[in-house]
Amino acid sequence: MKIKRFILLAFSGCCLALSGAACSGLEGDNSDFDFGDMTSDAPDNPYDGQGYDRLPNSVRLATYNTHRCEGWTQNSGTDRANYNNTAKVISLMDPDVIALQELDKNTTWHQTDQLQELADRTGMRPYYCKTISYRGGDYGIGILCKTAPKNTYAGDLPGTEARKFFLAEFDGYIFIATHFCHQSDENRQRSFEIITEYIAANYAAYTKPIYLAGDLNTSKLPAAALESWKIISTSANTFVNTSSPSRIDYVLVYTGNSPSYEVLRTAVPSYEEINVMTVSDHLPVLARAYNTAIGLKHDVNGYLTSITMGRPGLLKNIANMYLMKDGTPFTSQPGWETMQLPEESKNRDGRFAQTVRTPGYKRIDDTALSAPNLAATMTGYQLVKYLQSAKYDSYNASTNDLPLLRAAEVMLNYAEAKAELGTLTQEDIDLAIKPLRDRAGVANLSLTKANASPDPYLASPETGYANVTGDNKGVILEIRRERTVELLMENLRYWDIMRWKEGKRFEKPFTGLYFPGTGSYDLNNDGVDDVCIWSGSKPATSAPAVYELNKEIFLSGGDSGYIIIHTDYARSWNEERDYLYPVPTDDRVLTQGAITQNPGWNDGLNF
Repeated sequence: MKIKRFILLAFSGCCLALSGAACSGLEGDNSDFDFGDMTSDAPDNPYDGQGYDRLPNSVRLATYNTHRCEGWTQNSGTDRANYNNTAKVISLMDPDVIALQELDKNTTWHQTDQLQELADRTGMRPYYCKTISYRGGDYGIGILCKTAPKNTYAGDLPGTEARKFFLAEFDGYIFIATHFCHQSDENRQRSFEIITEYIAANYAAYTKPIYLAGDLNTSKLPAAALESWKIISTSANTFVNTSSPSRIDYVLVYTGNSPSYEVLRTAVPSYEEINVMTVSDHLPVLARAYNTAIGLKHDVNGYLTSITMGRPGLLKNIANMYLMKDGTPFTSQPGWETMQLPEESKNRDGRFAQTVRTPGYKRIDDTALSAPNLAATMTGYQLVKYLQSAKYDSYNASTNDLPLLRAAEVMLNYAEAKAELGTLTQEDIDLAIKPLRDRAGVANLSLTKANASPDPYLASPETGYANVTGDNKGVILEIRRERTVELLMENLRYWDIMRWKEGKRFEKPFTGLYFPGTGSYDLNNDGVDDVCIWSGSKPATSAPAVYELNKEIFLSGGDSGYIIIHTDYARSWNEERDYLYPVPTDDRVLTQGAITQNPGWNDGLNF
């Protein structure tokens, strides 16, 4: 079994909500990608639903130095532990297995089994590993897990006080919890060697992933150790009870058995339910892994290339929002309305060619040019973001990373908030917008110029956001443009439209590529016709996609214009109702009307 994907998160607080919303800039089936199902025989979790949504079919690995569940306090002989707080942090992360450090068991300070206290509150299975005798009881490490391991092993490690590693083998992976010596680089180096030697001696033929998680008590891991181990957790600081915060808690994967993995995400979110900074002097670290051998895959390749999965494509309105490289709007170019794909692709924001097939596009691991395939995209703008080698095109075979939160989103959130508050400066733009544009080869945004001359296309009620007003109108429109092109296909577009109160956009026509009329067209300038549109008598053509006008393909002007789709039904948006979902009828009935229905929704109940 080889790891294919990781989502890596370092948590300092509040839950991260994994949105399943569609990106309204796509056409076809825009639901979140289906990752299948994964069952667990764990008991009910008392905090279930209070954390961020679990992406189905994922394995979450975590480590957390609990500081004896005391928060930042230094124990002076009385029991200051708050097990509810520590358990809530663990439950909000919802790990499948978590390594825990600094656990007392029946000491004079804590006259209880701390790991069992956490197990009772989280519904997880406890496995304790004593490292030393301490204050009349035990002190050590442990794990909590949702499913029972097949076997476990505890091994000795060097330290000024005795240290241990605790190995638990599960069906799909091995998880090793540890807490390294805090005083000696030599001891930490030797600890890595001991664990690596144990794996080599006992799991030489093991092909499943092997993880190491814990408080390693150093912000710089030994170079020799990284020859056999790869850090897959966040680079954010995890030890915070100091004037110089540092990263000393890690999740690593063993590379000696050549596992295949891709880092999907690292982040440091916060929890509204509880302030993690008060629960321990460390922050928890969470890793979520995707694995081919146990069916942890998705279907982005199939979705973007199949002719039977909705035929998604970019809308013309969104395509028009990509700037020219010099920072001027595409819609300010002469004749932009009737440009065909090869012409409209020239000198554009680099993200345009990273989002849809444009002239020069080649599939990964292929030397042949690939034009848009209209059989797989209804709009003609065939999406390529996330698309990998053709070997992953079969159903549910993709294993590459799909971002949930990126630095770009944080930067754009910052810029938008400052702009809406009226406090945005050019320095803020240089900090948050310029790096994104630099990476895409686009000139920087000027606050003064944007506000002096707002882009008419973005300000239009037909193509943009007519409800933006005020002194910062121009720059707010530009930040909305930036969010649209940077965060496309990242399940944020719908929620942006909701925040901006722009639901009427859903009523606009869904259009795509421009065609001047019937004929054969080379969409990527490789000298080969890619599509033929005909009327009357069907011509002889070598084009792979052949469509009869006004029967198999429709253009906005009848005989010419933009591809127009979904014209056989009317889309209606109710401004007074549709920004809120209806309250479920069951909840209304259970409360006998104490919960009222949202405005505009009629559920047939008389209370």
